[in-house]
Amino acid sequence: MKVNHLSFSYNHQSYMKDINIQFKDQKITTIIGPNGSGKSTLLMLLSRIYKIQQGSIELDNKNIWDYKIKEFARKVAVVHQKNQVYGDLNVRTIIGYGRLPILIIINLFQKKMSK
Repeated sequence: MKVNHLSFSYNHQSYMKDINIQFKDQKITTIIGPNGSGKSTLLMLLSRIYKIQQGSIELDNKNIWDYKIKEFARKVAVVHQKNQVYGDLNVRTIIGYGRLPILIIINLFQKKMSK
């Protein structure tokens, strides 16, 4: 995954400006920093939860927004530091929950069905 000249802001307040990062294939990457430094925001941008305002994020030389959501979910998974776990679940199931793009669709569908 490659981040090119990424800029992002909330409510006209700039939080990230001209960020460039390249993550190595098949390697674990750790993002470390103080509270409020943008770690969670970066993960939300990398996983398509937030949409970038400037720059691009590429996966396999393709803009992440050019992937269909199912295809992107097969390639990218995020497991947050704190997860709410219900019932007796194994590690494989919990990691499966890290597939945020699919979970978002499921949650939207469930909310729609409960109305």
